[in-house]
Amino acid sequence: SIRRQRQMCIRDRSISMLEKSYELNKSPQALKLLFIVNTRMGNRSLELLEQHLDKFPEDTSIKLLLAEQIIPIDRKKAISLYEDIIKTVTTNADVFNNYAWLLYLEDDYTSALKNVEQALLLKPDNNEYIDTLFRILTAQTSYQKIVDLGAKVSTHKTRLLLANAYLKLGN
Repeated sequence: SIRRQRQMCIRDRSISMLEKSYELNKSPQALKLLFIVNTRMGNRSLELLEQHLDKFPEDTSIKLLLAEQIIPIDRKKAISLYEDIIKTVTTNADVFNNYAWLLYLEDDYTSALKNVEQALLLKPDNNEYIDTLFRILTAQTSYQKIVDLGAKVSTHKTRLLLANAYLKLGN
């Protein structure tokens, strides 16, 4: 249809403009938009992000985008990227929580706990971070710590983890 052709033409022009903008300025913002457009078209152009990082290894915004994208593909590489990011990004609670979650998935509960605690220092009442904390404590069988933090429970997921802790403690 004519409408579909017009949409494809607009999309193609948008991609072309973003590519030119990125080529001229090497702008992380243009690269992010280009990545989003390509992803929506079914092409998760991770190579674009990796090529940018080859040229600009200190670009934490692109490093973070790549880390988030490759979690399901290459968890070890994502962890390595988060380790680099955390060296310079010390006030982003989401980064600490996401890194903690990856470490939890790799059964590195001690490091995971350290990082989720850092996230909670920055945002103490964040339910997602509390959930991550409770899952790590459950994996460590630190049920009493979960019970002690019971006042922080405010979501269904954390209530279930708290109930499990009570059961494990025989209460």
